[in-house]
Amino acid sequence: MKKITTIMLAVIFLAGGMKSLGQGYSLEKVQHSEKLVVNLNKGIASGNDGLRKSSIYLAGKYRLASTVDALIDQLNNENEPSIKILIGLALYRIGDPIGMEKIIHQSKNEKNEKVKMMFIQIYNEFQKEQNEFFSYSIN
Repeated sequence: MKKITTIMLAVIFLAGGMKSLGQGYSLEKVQHSEKLVVNLNKGIASGNDGLRKSSIYLAGKYRLASTVDALIDQLNNENEPSIKILIGLALYRIGDPIGMEKIIHQSKNEKNEKVKMMFIQIYNEFQKEQNEFFSYSIN
């Protein structure tokens, strides 16, 4: 498992390459290669909680729409409440309507009250943003 984590981190940080060692480096400037997304999707489905959390977080942070299917699949299989919430937040940040529909659907069947309430809040915030966007674009 340690080897997978090391490989995952190496791919993330080296995916875009650095122009020079002295320059600042930001993943936001990295062109998200297919290999990077494949590795994040593997990390999202990992049995290692730390790797799974990190991969979910990065998918949301960098709004990688190509990870939505992996996030939804993991949400269907996830047992850990904190990771379910993290998946919900990542899907919210990505802003994918299919992901948001999955969140509201999942909230109806969720047994953990904290997760259920967070999913409802995430979905409500998404709806609010959508309504604000359309009200600005009409005026």
